[in-house]
Amino acid sequence: MIQIPLVFKTRMLKNISMNFKERHSFKKGD
Repeated sequence: MIQIPLVFKTRMLKNISMNFKERHSFKKGD
């Protein structure tokens, strides 16, 4: 297994959650 830096991991998680929220709100707005 490849070791991923914690900072990069948290940044990726934040990005995913933000994308999910945006998509969710977009669906609601539609």
